[in-house]
Amino acid sequence: MVPKEDLMVLLNEFYLSGVRILTVRVPLPEVELYRIELRKEPVVYLKGVEEYREVYSYEALKSEQEVAGEMPDEREYILVLQSSGVLKPENYAQVCEELLRLSDRDLMRGDRPLYVGFDTSALVSRFPVVMPEINCGVCLNSGVIQELHAKFVESKIGEHEARLLEKRGLREVFNQPHMRVRKFRLGAVEYRKLKRHRYAEEIEGKRGDLGIIEGYCEFQKSRGVDLVVISEDGNFVEVANDRRIKSLHLIPARGVPERVRTGWDEVVELLYVTAVVYGELRIRGAVLRGVWRGKTGEDWNSERLRLEFRDRRLEERMQGNLRILRECS
Repeated sequence: MVPKEDLMVLLNEFYLSGVRILTVRVPLPEVELYRIELRKEPVVYLKGVEEYREVYSYEALKSEQEVAGEMPDEREYILVLQSSGVLKPENYAQVCEELLRLSDRDLMRGDRPLYVGFDTSALVSRFPVVMPEINCGVCLNSGVIQELHAKFVESKIGEHEARLLEKRGLREVFNQPHMRVRKFRLGAVEYRKLKRHRYAEEIEGKRGDLGIIEGYCEFQKSRGVDLVVISEDGNFVEVANDRRIKSLHLIPARGVPERVRTGWDEVVELLYVTAVVYGELRIRGAVLRGVWRGKTGEDWNSERLRLEFRDRRLEERMQGNLRILRECS
């Protein structure tokens, strides 16, 4: 197993060995998902929504129901791209500008402290990964983590499903979360990461929009602070604003461009989220598994992947690089 951060070492090894185009394939649906041009500012060449939908529909129609249910459709595909930061929400610039404006305050002058909160949808799309750094605290609502748990805890791949999936190339996924709920597992990981924030506070809340908003209302009133809550749910935003909780509405990405110029960190996030949602991905001489039989809660929370090599020379070089990195850290 390797932590997500070690993917940067793998990308660097590819680049130093002369690889400039990295093709990423997934088993379900069996397709080339995107290509990554390795350069100072990486470029990701993406499959269009219509083309992806056609491949998905064809593969789903000819597959058993259990297999089709583990194939990400075009909405899951777009979510993978957005939750990695390669695509941004439609109004990303405006939301960031407003967050920066709200955080421009001086506590020494008597300004009230600012806290940022999130609803379930904002964590599922992993907005904290791409949120700008601002001077604020983080307010975590237990109602949100309860909603996330309710989505994935009981939804596991059974033995019969696992055997069918193995025949289609997705191996060793017994007792792991179904594809449709892995995004909620990723959201729970983001929740736990936010708890490590220097100024994080966790408050009591209840499941459901009203229960979550009520918890935020009580926190803002009792603590004498300002709170801004981020959500992709328009109804949640409307109710929160009516209750005098400042709420910003993230509008999810809709289309997929042919190519995106991005950063190396975003490429790492893209590989990580792809491996988790699709179960695994295949790149030059290696397989990255995001789920596998026996993956533990600690593996999830530490954002670990299983890296398997198909190229012995690549494996030897990678192990050498990681050994040096560990010795120097």
